[in-house]
Amino acid sequence: MENLLLDLLTEDKIDVQQDRIIFVDGYGDIGQGPGSALLYTRFLSPRAAARFLQYEQKKGIQYCELKGYNLYAIAESIGYKKITEDLTVKKILNLAKKAVIDSVILTSVGGFSQCQEDTFWFLDKLYEYGVRVELIGCGSLDKAIFDAYIEESKKQQNIFQNMLTSFVSQAEMADHIC
Repeated sequence: MENLLLDLLTEDKIDVQQDRIIFVDGYGDIGQGPGSALLYTRFLSPRAAARFLQYEQKKGIQYCELKGYNLYAIAESIGYKKITEDLTVKKILNLAKKAVIDSVILTSVGGFSQCQEDTFWFLDKLYEYGVRVELIGCGSLDKAIFDAYIEESKKQQNIFQNMLTSFVSQAEMADHIC
């Protein structure tokens, strides 16, 4: 981790593109199976991306290597836009729907902080497609947003479970009455 911070301080700042997915050669093939990961970084401003994009990507790549994941792609979103309208997010969801990736690695969720409802929509879609989401290097804001999502998901799951149990109980009672 020290080398990453040193790189951040000594490297020239990069010129960033607004949104893109970079498919990583030699790291995995479509349909290869478990362990295909997509690294996703999201920045609200080009200035922040220019300063931290390389650092966040290196941190994510190291994480994937440590976990033994096949890095399938690196995705970047830069700029103020709704998550539901972000082309990169739509591409990620398309890969998830096709079961090309198993995991989405988020280097932070600070870029998601402008609308928690949209963030939850994105995370829910990934989980719906069976994709695991892992958050690395989180700060206090990142942790708070992610914890809020987990808590809300648990509440919704409990509500659904209670409704299902009630429905089954009522159906069983109706069968006994007839």
